[in-house]
Amino acid sequence: VVAVTLISSDITERKRAEAAREESERRLETLISNLPGVVYRCKADANWTVEFLSDGYASLTGYEPSQLIGQPGTRHSELIHPDDRQREFDVMQEAIAQKQHYQVEYRLRSATGQEKWVWEQGTGIFSEGGELEAIEGFTIDITDRKRAKEELRKGNERLEQRVRERTAELTS
Repeated sequence: VVAVTLISSDITERKRAEAAREESERRLETLISNLPGVVYRCKADANWTVEFLSDGYASLTGYEPSQLIGQPGTRHSELIHPDDRQREFDVMQEAIAQKQHYQVEYRLRSATGQEKWVWEQGTGIFSEGGELEAIEGFTIDITDRKRAKEELRKGNERLEQRVRERTAELTS
């Protein structure tokens, strides 16, 4: 009777633990799918093999995440504007070497050829022995913010020019 009770108790605990794990995974999946950007994970191997891309990747780039899972991360790097590629890589590598988070803005080209500005933040994932195992991060489209900032800059320049012109008129 005691053995049956212990086995039953053990099975019940395993079922509770499994249900709790499944609920935790469901919550995480829901949270990630509701983010307005891309969550990613790449192995720290020679090719930065993509292990995970959230569904937001399709909205951002026009490519389905399944097209890159298991592929070298360099396929994503090819979408980065050539003028921004090295800087993005350098920022990431420097932060990882210092075991810090990185943040970088860069342009990328979507599947339709549209240029977008993105902001990316990530970090290295290290083993207990200090070896880099992966990088994980988040990327979001900031194109609208960049455009608004540029329009504001141009508006300020026009206003300053008009003030200079008006000042010149008044001092003449």
